[in-house]
Amino acid sequence: MIHPKFNNTVGTLIVSHEPFSFFGGFSFKTGSIADTRSDVYQEALKDKILAIGSIVAEKMYGLNLPIISISEDDYQLLKTGLFVRINNEIIEVM
Repeated sequence: MIHPKFNNTVGTLIVSHEPFSFFGGFSFKTGSIADTRSDVYQEALKDKILAIGSIVAEKMYGLNLPIISISEDDYQLLKTGLFVRINNEIIEVM
């Protein structure tokens, strides 16, 4: 279920197929992925939607990020650079 605050969210998609952690893997100073092992290393996240398997950003850092749960098959269809809208728990490619 998506947080109501993000029910009508639009942005460019950044897709990571690797494990990711905001603990040391994200630079709050630059707003980008800092983990050199990440497949989305140095991607800036401002005004973007990050698609990853699972995160704990809200509990650890107080970040409210849009989260939606989709099937593995649908997740595999997501590609970095797509412009998407999340509305009523549906991801729409625009």
